[in-house]
Amino acid sequence: MRRPPEARSATRSFVELVALALVAAVVGRAWLVQNFIVPTSSMAGTLRGMHRQVTCADCGHRFACGTDLRPIQTRARCPSCGFAENALADLPDLSGDRILVHKTAFAARQPHRWEAVVFRSPEEPDKICVKRAVGLPGETIQIIDGDVHVDGRIARKPLEQQRPLWIPVHAVEARSAERAPRWQSDASETAWHRDGAVFRYRRAGDADTGIEPRDAPIDWLVYHHRVRTPAGALEQPIVDDLSYNQNLFRRQEHFRPVRARVLQRRLQSTGSGHVALLATDGRDEFELRIAPSSGQVELFHDGEPVAKATVPAARLTRPTDFEWSLVDRQVVVALDGQAVLPAYPFSAAARPLRPTSRPFACGAAGVDTEVSELTVVRDLNGDDVADEY
Repeated sequence: MRRPPEARSATRSFVELVALALVAAVVGRAWLVQNFIVPTSSMAGTLRGMHRQVTCADCGHRFACGTDLRPIQTRARCPSCGFAENALADLPDLSGDRILVHKTAFAARQPHRWEAVVFRSPEEPDKICVKRAVGLPGETIQIIDGDVHVDGRIARKPLEQQRPLWIPVHAVEARSAERAPRWQSDASETAWHRDGAVFRYRRAGDADTGIEPRDAPIDWLVYHHRVRTPAGALEQPIVDDLSYNQNLFRRQEHFRPVRARVLQRRLQSTGSGHVALLATDGRDEFELRIAPSSGQVELFHDGEPVAKATVPAARLTRPTDFEWSLVDRQVVVALDGQAVLPAYPFSAAARPLRPTSRPFACGAAGVDTEVSELTVVRDLNGDDVADEY
């Protein structure tokens, strides 16, 4: 019995559609787009190669350790609290990040600075490499003290281009015992109190002193960068260590201090005084003062005012995400992801650079303040720059 013409037509149309889809897939793979799984750790921590996911037994922080280099360490050190006895050997291997590559993107334009690019290795054509574009045709590139210089001038990244390159240093976790807390007051008496992952400042005593809130002395909460050792917590500057590469052996003397750092937190404050933030790279010092009642934000460089802005006071009296960046020799301040001051570029002061273990402080005077989600991150620097770029 023969099938009616309508059935034969429908079957033929279906076969043609499948054939066209296969041809389109082959053409697309060859000329347009292609999926790749990142094979190695050379772009960590922007992209992960084969890795294992670890949850710190002490503070609960989750982090990845690359496993494309063998042998695998039996234990992993937490990048946030420094606990070094996290089991690693028996965790399963996870595949690298999957990326979709536009194979003809540069037919119409050149690569943009800081964007990730995929290419075949000149030495091994069968090997796919993923790197970040920094130098463009005709430019001379130098890496000086961890900063990228283009034709003799430092290349400064806007905030949106900084964020993908940030590497976690420390996050305040609610369950961490923190035998030697990294955030603490250096004063004998302080109004700062910690409740889990939240720090609170209460201005209870200000009225008794007779001091106007705006003139009250700042009560500072200081970040102390500490590393756990068998002998106890050792305070030292932040270095270009990368917890993802724990299978890659580096001697202690090969680590270099990192000047480019960022403080992130959630801030809520009320009162007629002000909140203050301090940041230093070991040579230049910056202070940011925020008045919640008026919404005034002012930046000082070595004690001199250099920038000022006013934001709606309501943004400061409700929980607000805050970013305080000292990267590429520029200061950027953002609330809820948006810059509130123009980026402030600066030249290094004439005095010598002294790497510090206390790069950040936050303080309050005459205001009720609540700070949560305190996180210190750093920009790519030193060996990280050489690997990723």
